[in-house]
Amino acid sequence: MRRPTLTRWLKRELLSLSGLEHFSLRKLAAMAQNTHARLIAPLFLYCWECNRVSNLLELIYDNDILCEYEQVSQLLKKKNLTKLALAGNANDLLPLHYAKHLNSFKVAYHRQDIDADSKGLRRERCRILQLQKGVSTAKICSELDLDPANVCAFIKQGDLGRITLQDATRMMKYLMAL
Repeated sequence: MRRPTLTRWLKRELLSLSGLEHFSLRKLAAMAQNTHARLIAPLFLYCWECNRVSNLLELIYDNDILCEYEQVSQLLKKKNLTKLALAGNANDLLPLHYAKHLNSFKVAYHRQDIDADSKGLRRERCRILQLQKGVSTAKICSELDLDPANVCAFIKQGDLGRITLQDATRMMKYLMAL
């Protein structure tokens, strides 16, 4: 799984929040001004990242939103949003409703590392419990309906890509319950 880019992530976030199936800056701007105020911050961040702020400003007619965008533009000046998000400095610089989107991106960006660490911890716990309780890999696979080759690669060889985090958690809970 690839790490998300800020542009792609914000685009998906906007589509999710708006309920639209296809990305349209014009429709999103209209929705932000009329019924979906929660689109205001991610829409601006997306346009800032794509260097389309001038296009967005042409579509906005609400003076309050224009003033807000102008203030955020002054705060950002020529900053790189991706670096700002990954450094974790967004809370210090931006209003909370803008910073929360960048913080969410940071979590999504590091999701692979977090999942790998969690799977590694579950693998160690499964390995110890399997040895302590004398449970065979075949028994674990038959009880949990898992592929024996993947379970063996996970537990014995440490191949974290062969098992999902959910299956690793199921194995650990099963072994703890014995």
